[in-house]
Amino acid sequence: MSPSPGIVWMGPVFDPSGYADEGRGLLGALDRGKVPLALRPMERRSVGFREGLPDAERAMLDRLIAQPLPKSYVLAQHVTADAFQRLGSAAYMVGRTMFETDSIPPTWVEPCNAMDELWLPSAFNAETFRRAGVTVPIHLVPGGIDSSTYRPDVAPLPIAGLQGTIFLSVFEWRLRKGWDVLLRAWAEAFTPAEDATLVIRTYPIDRADGRDNLAIIDAQIAQFLHRSCDGRTRGDVARIVVLPEKIAARDMPALYRVAHAYVSPTRGEGWGRPFMESMASGVPVIATRWSAHLEFLNDENGYLIDLDGIGPADGIEVPLYAQQNWANPSATHLTHLLQRVHRERGEASTIGARARSDMVRHWPWSRAADAITARLQEIAGHQVFAPTSATSSTPSTTRSDRQIRLSARLFDGNVWHYPSEQLAAAVTEFVGATCVIENSLAESRRPSWSDRVRPAWQAMQRPARDTTSADVTLTFLSRDLAEELIAPQQGAWIVYTGDVVADEVPSEWVRVLRDQATEVWTPTEEATLACLRAGVDGARIWQTPFTSPADRCPPDGPRMPIEGASGPIVLLPLFDATPSADVEWLLEAWPQSDLALQNATLLVLLPHDAAHLIPARRDELLTQLARGGVEHGVPVQVAWRSATLEETAAFVRSSALVITFPRASGRTDVVHHLAKMLGCPSLRLDASQSKAATQLSLLRSADHGPRSTNAVSYDTLCMEVGRRFTALLARETYDTPRALTTDSAATFPVPSSRRTRFLALPDWPSGKGAGVVRSFCQAFTVADDVVLVLAEDPAQGVSRDSLFRMFDEASLLAGRTPEDRPEIVLISEPVTTALRETLLSACQVVVGFDDPPLMHAARQLAMPVLPVLLPPLWHQCQAHAIRRAARLPEASVQPTAS
Repeated sequence: MSPSPGIVWMGPVFDPSGYADEGRGLLGALDRGKVPLALRPMERRSVGFREGLPDAERAMLDRLIAQPLPKSYVLAQHVTADAFQRLGSAAYMVGRTMFETDSIPPTWVEPCNAMDELWLPSAFNAETFRRAGVTVPIHLVPGGIDSSTYRPDVAPLPIAGLQGTIFLSVFEWRLRKGWDVLLRAWAEAFTPAEDATLVIRTYPIDRADGRDNLAIIDAQIAQFLHRSCDGRTRGDVARIVVLPEKIAARDMPALYRVAHAYVSPTRGEGWGRPFMESMASGVPVIATRWSAHLEFLNDENGYLIDLDGIGPADGIEVPLYAQQNWANPSATHLTHLLQRVHRERGEASTIGARARSDMVRHWPWSRAADAITARLQEIAGHQVFAPTSATSSTPSTTRSDRQIRLSARLFDGNVWHYPSEQLAAAVTEFVGATCVIENSLAESRRPSWSDRVRPAWQAMQRPARDTTSADVTLTFLSRDLAEELIAPQQGAWIVYTGDVVADEVPSEWVRVLRDQATEVWTPTEEATLACLRAGVDGARIWQTPFTSPADRCPPDGPRMPIEGASGPIVLLPLFDATPSADVEWLLEAWPQSDLALQNATLLVLLPHDAAHLIPARRDELLTQLARGGVEHGVPVQVAWRSATLEETAAFVRSSALVITFPRASGRTDVVHHLAKMLGCPSLRLDASQSKAATQLSLLRSADHGPRSTNAVSYDTLCMEVGRRFTALLARETYDTPRALTTDSAATFPVPSSRRTRFLALPDWPSGKGAGVVRSFCQAFTVADDVVLVLAEDPAQGVSRDSLFRMFDEASLLAGRTPEDRPEIVLISEPVTTALRETLLSACQVVVGFDDPPLMHAARQLAMPVLPVLLPPLWHQCQAHAIRRAARLPEASVQPTAS
């Protein structure tokens, strides 16, 4: 018998997904054998999940991660098939995956056939993969369960409010899991007077760590019961308890033990791990009579839900399901099974004991490990274990002497990141392997195999290299970067505004865009104008072309079904910065418009990840809207969605009109452009204009007209990006906007006769300006012949009154009253390049605290610079300025940070 080759396992292990759970079980079983084993995690890390693992399991995983790669090995990639890659260092490639419909996505076939073989868990999977066109060898490697962890004698998890017969369901809130069937059956099965409780451990799609999960799920339940269950409310059905908080992996066995039955009217499963966990715990399972879990679940050890047939899968929520079929579980039969378990608790207990026995005897993890070990021996014995001829998927370096750094937080699936993802992909395609993308989202959504942005996503998965010597840095602004954004120490700095800038530049970004970035790239004309108004030099702004998403969002694609709407749909995408006053104005103006005459329904699209940013006033308004029905005389529906590009496109196709507000977030610009691409009328309403109400009449002539011609192709974007980068890479040095020539003879008329003038251009929103004023007041009094010249800089959004209050507070903290504090002059003109030049000419000392570009400009002029806010240094700078003015030798004292 040939010795088993080593195996390197690549897949998720530190998140709550089914893949990660199965991976931990398989690795634990393999680790107990004699196969050389190493782990290389590939996951979407979930906050705190790793710490919630049992200590022994976490230690085992850490040890396998530390194992070096064997000399020759089989690489097992345990991920969805669209992530399979040929890696040149592996001798043999295995793909471990599964899928839950009657086929697999067409884009999965090519990466599957790029493997040397597949390890699938069930005969159901083998059939569906073969039917889809997979031709490589397929071997069955079943799933398993640790029956020593999941067992009947575990103490139940304490959960408040449970009573009677307890039904448990654990899933991510997506249609495939059949939450709609479950709620419909629950509403029919039990009244509030009956002693039964449904416990749902769930979270919105891709939001396991969301802080507002309970509010989102409660709104979904209330909305569904009202619209699809004869107007019922939560009070009209038996008790439902939602558990939105993350439950540590070590506590999951205790969760199953709270239940008398586990229920899941799933529309399809690739395996069904929660079913096994429940069965091993002695808790009977109610599940659909279709798909892979029938490998271990049957009429003897569980309750199987009959079907209302096999039908088209929903390709909107999950585009991978397009053109495929899944099961339609019968809500009527599920109602019967729920009532049966409630009436026959003794029967349910007997079935649960039989399920436990089957798990212990037939489905231990050792069975799966034995199948893998046997297959590894066959691979070695048939002498196919030879180095592969496939080349590495790493792109070749096109500019080895230059480095590009992209700082981006992309690929979370949201529609407003579409232009940013396309731009990142274009940069990656242009610069090849010299491109490093860092600061990516901890939980990124993998693009499909055929998507042209996939190489950029793959670049984000590679370990970040040292980018301190990057020639060009491209930073994608995001709302969570404000506190950590640092300008690169060298090279050109491009800042892409993305959705952060709409019709105005947020105050915290003004100095970054205006005073520090080498170039500013904007996605829309509105963002370009906002940057110009903030004082950004127009020569440094490039408005990137908006690329057509026709490859992912064709005009004839699927539409989003809107229940209960008898007239046309008006889509209102609401994001975190949309003013509530504009929404209220729309609701008030609606009844007097043609929209009301046509019985139109207002559909509010509220993305999950924007909800936690909503101010209290908007939150109250949206709580009213989420109740459904009619508000202010307007038929309203609210869709709490994940706002992927495909989902948003489906909503747009279903709409007769898309309404946005000019003062809203830049994210609405993306929806506005998407509507143009799909031929849907898009209207920007401005409630501040007296004629705005007449704009609502445009629905009368609205139709699905010609698509916008403003978009360009992705190839054109690549060429434009190439030109920009070629010009930047050709430079030997990169000047910041404040590396000023200051050769102008003009002198700014500073209204002060003081001899020594200190110039500071503070960042007011950060509070650093208060530190400058306080330090100045600590160093000097009104008797000193000095003045501090400050720029009000209206673009930063801080009022003059608030600045004066800050001056008073800072001087009092420094021990000065308004009467004895040193003189301070506030210049009210907008800060421009010309103003900075003339102020530098009019002043003798620059306060360069936390302002490297201004320090650089001053030192070019041999001006004294205050680099640290220490009182003695103010005096040193004053003395140096006096000597310089008297043309004393330049060997005089230079201020230092001693």
